[in-house]
Amino acid sequence: DSSGAGCSGAGVASAGHSGGGATSSTSTRGEDAAKDSDSDGEEHKESQTLQVRQDVRKAVLAGDVDTAIAHIRTRFPLLLQEGSGYAELQFHLNAQKYIELVRAGAIQEAVAFAQVSLAGIRQAQTHLEPALRDVVAVIAYEQPESSPLAHLLSVAQRERVADAANAAILTFVSGKGPSYQPVSVVERVLRQLVVVHAMLLELNGNQGEVFKLQDHLLPRNQHTG
Repeated sequence: DSSGAGCSGAGVASAGHSGGGATSSTSTRGEDAAKDSDSDGEEHKESQTLQVRQDVRKAVLAGDVDTAIAHIRTRFPLLLQEGSGYAELQFHLNAQKYIELVRAGAIQEAVAFAQVSLAGIRQAQTHLEPALRDVVAVIAYEQPESSPLAHLLSVAQRERVADAANAAILTFVSGKGPSYQPVSVVERVLRQLVVVHAMLLELNGNQGEVFKLQDHLLPRNQHTG
């Protein structure tokens, strides 16, 4: 179950420093150690929420949005409250429920649900209006599965909503706000690699080649076969 956050060469600290820069090395190691401590805390929170995130994903992929919402509200009651900062997750879940109602042929229920749960989005979240228009328009087709909006009824659409829920839960439990992006496992490993090389260099009296992570990363325009 992924955390959903990528990393790049530019986003990872380098351990490069001069031969006599023991103070710089210690400072860098201390900063990276603090980051690693934060990462360990994130891993603990990820493991604590693993079951509920799996339950939410399973429900969304099965088209049972009500159960997914119930799981979230039971474990994280503040996450879906108005003003929580997670309006996009609320939109994704409500839109998916509407889509599932249309898929099931419950047209009147879908219309009623849209009037209550989707109508306010246009004013509150204007950047979501294009997506909202597509979602609402699904109901106009007798066979939406073969319409120009068929992608909204695909498994990939359910996966996108499940991924959004997973990322929102991880961000919520981190306590760092909706703009926070969880650190990926790869980035954590690279940070640890930088720290280890810095420690080895210092133990060797700062004698030897300075390890620069960027020198070991593939250029962006280079592709492997």
